[in-house]
Amino acid sequence: MAVETSSQPKIGTGASDPSSDPRQHPLVTAIPERLLLPRPSRSYQVALGVVAVVMMLLPLVYLALIAGIAWAVQWHLLNNFDLVTATKVRGRGVMFLILVFLAPAIIGGAVVIVMLKPLLARPRRHERPRPVPPTDEPVLFASVERLCRALGSPIPHQIHFANDANASASFQSLGDLLRNRLTLVIGLPLVAGLPARNLLGVLAHEFGHFNQYWAMRLGWIIHAINHWFTRVAQERDSWDEWLETSSRKTDIRLGWVLYLARGGIWLTRQILRGLRWIGVLVSRRLSRQMEYDADACEAALVGSEEFARSMEQITELAAATNLAERELNHLAREGRLVDNIPRLIVAQAKHLPDSLRAHLEKDAQMTSMSWDDTHPPNRLRIEHALSLDQPCRYAPDRPATDLFVDFDQRCQAMAREMYADNLDRPITADELVPVDRAIAELAQSAANDRSAKEYVDGAPAALNLLVLESGKVSTSKSAQELWSELQAHRRDQAHYLGPFREASQRESEFVAEWEVTELLVAAIALNQPTSAFQPASANGPIRSVDAALEHLNQVIDRRHESLVRGLPFRRAWSGRLLTALQLLETPETAALLPDTPRLRAQTQRLWPALLKLSETFSDREQIEIRITVLGYLFSRAVEQRDNPGFGEYIGKMTPMLMNTLESAWSQLSQVEYPEPLDPAPNHLAAFCLPGIRDGNNPLELVQACHLLTSTAQKVWWKSLGQAIAIAREVEQVWESSPPSASEQLPADGTGQASPPS
Repeated sequence: MAVETSSQPKIGTGASDPSSDPRQHPLVTAIPERLLLPRPSRSYQVALGVVAVVMMLLPLVYLALIAGIAWAVQWHLLNNFDLVTATKVRGRGVMFLILVFLAPAIIGGAVVIVMLKPLLARPRRHERPRPVPPTDEPVLFASVERLCRALGSPIPHQIHFANDANASASFQSLGDLLRNRLTLVIGLPLVAGLPARNLLGVLAHEFGHFNQYWAMRLGWIIHAINHWFTRVAQERDSWDEWLETSSRKTDIRLGWVLYLARGGIWLTRQILRGLRWIGVLVSRRLSRQMEYDADACEAALVGSEEFARSMEQITELAAATNLAERELNHLAREGRLVDNIPRLIVAQAKHLPDSLRAHLEKDAQMTSMSWDDTHPPNRLRIEHALSLDQPCRYAPDRPATDLFVDFDQRCQAMAREMYADNLDRPITADELVPVDRAIAELAQSAANDRSAKEYVDGAPAALNLLVLESGKVSTSKSAQELWSELQAHRRDQAHYLGPFREASQRESEFVAEWEVTELLVAAIALNQPTSAFQPASANGPIRSVDAALEHLNQVIDRRHESLVRGLPFRRAWSGRLLTALQLLETPETAALLPDTPRLRAQTQRLWPALLKLSETFSDREQIEIRITVLGYLFSRAVEQRDNPGFGEYIGKMTPMLMNTLESAWSQLSQVEYPEPLDPAPNHLAAFCLPGIRDGNNPLELVQACHLLTSTAQKVWWKSLGQAIAIAREVEQVWESSPPSASEQLPADGTGQASPPS
């Protein structure tokens, strides 16, 4: 969604209170009239100018290359025709000489055409979001205007809203650059998750890139040229396809010219890639310095310490955005469209998985970076901001949503537009599900996940599959026998916990090495670099396909051995879960637990799906590894276009992947989806994967496999969390009303006893 204004917007009155002046709103007047910012050194300004000059020289080199090739072709045609006329060759030999004479022109012409196409082709047009009058959000516009004046930055010509945790300010075109028309994009999750102080600090950072007249223009030129070189060096179209197909179909006596033309184009693109890397090399360090300068603008408004807290919040919101997108896709497949995406993202940030949170904390401590990184690591940015020792100059401590007339209504309108674009039909307000319901489910799922980890004594690796001798919930055993068996399973679980932790650590290592070795096999087979795919347990570098396959079999065998060593613990907790669900079916539990009928109905839906999902664990694991390999191959598709073995290798993998997919589909098609839906899918497989249009299309097959595995995994964890929650509830009521000592059975479950009182 866009909010469009003139380059000097006139701030209107608030929609909620026509008599108020948004410029006098407390959140607006709290912004200082002027922020004192450190001036960049003369050496920095000189470096910026030098980089910009170098970047502008690169396109001139590009144009000079085109002109040089065109001149060489013209010179050849005008001066070398005597190669044909000066010889005494007759008949077919003349035709061959003519072809030899024309070959440089054909090759050079093809190269010139390929190089001119990016100059003549217009960039793809993107539909702009529908503009909204600035009077719809007067306080926001007044805040942006005052902040820009305080920083000395141009006031945005238009503002867009987005559903991701990010913000940006940029010139959208050369015309915008010349007319000083800046576009601001505000991610609504930032509004939902940050105080007004921190949101305005983020905007100050973005405007900080533009508070110097020449710096913002030179920076735009540097970025635009880098982006353009990336496009011209990698772009492929139907003309390239025609040239490749024609060279293969044409008789080699004529086709050799087309092969040489393809070779010339390949060499030219290598030169263009070299020019691009020169641009990257000279601009990246300056780009990182520009980030530090923009951070100083943010710290000048919110203070150095608040800058550090804001960085942590934004990092969490960005991670939550990816998780929330998966949740939204899952809910949409269930026919539920959440009405407020930013608030769902904020809720997801509060329930980040422990593993992801640990990963974020690890990344937050990193200080190393690559030479081509555009941004410094967060830790270095925070240390730089703290070194400035800036105080907070923005006093209000209110949510950023107060900058909007009706933030929830704005989010709902954004949601309807997004769903309408994705589903290609209008969306009514009645079709939207209140976000509070989705947030409650999210919180319950997070609670169930924590409960499940406690259920397996903090060993979540055990939760990926069930190990059972029999999966039937119905049983003829008495409640006392089941209770005794459950206690025995708990003792076994405690006994085997230590060995399982050791085995699971080895198992995860071998799974990672399995994937790396599969990638190594593909890399060796296609003569690709293999240094990144050398297995950790190999005695030395593996350089042949046979050696890689032999090592792969060893890794799979070792992984299987680790899996077997961990089975007793998995069998113990799986048996404990099943026994608790069997205990739920007894009259004794019904007398202890008033909610038994509802829990029994829920179990009857969950358990069959859990059993089938567990049975497909091996298939889904193989699918994930194979699509990782195919993903690697697709990333190499451009540079392997001339390698016939490349397509053959993918062609061999496709049927193997399809067979595994069909095996998983067959299993999941035997059970219903574990949640009541209206309309309900035919079965669980139909929910996880509606269908494949072309199973011979590797890209479509990979997308289908990813959809099935990700959806099945989501259903597994959600259903397992609910089942374990039910089992724990059963255990708790029995522990609170245990049978007397004389009524308890021995561990082997023999004897008779009366139900607990």
